[in-house]
Amino acid sequence: VGHTPLQSFNSRKFDPNKPQRWSNINLLDTGCAFNGVLTLMNLEDRTYVSSDPSMLLYPDERGRNRSSYNEIQEFLKNNKS
Repeated sequence: VGHTPLQSFNSRKFDPNKPQRWSNINLLDTGCAFNGVLTLMNLEDRTYVSSDPSMLLYPDERGRNRSSYNEIQEFLKNNKS
């Protein structure tokens, strides 16, 4: 199942960057568009592989976020306490 990023569940019980299996449902949306990872699953044996976080692969891309990784890093650098 996709289109509902695991990050939207706000749970501390699981890692939102890893697919979940609840009952007989595989939740694969690991939030790539929201700086998460892209996950692929082999349906025959239910193994999966995930990419590095998208914000590290595409540091200038905002995706569905307000700021890119590089913009966030620049902001933090300029606003040190």
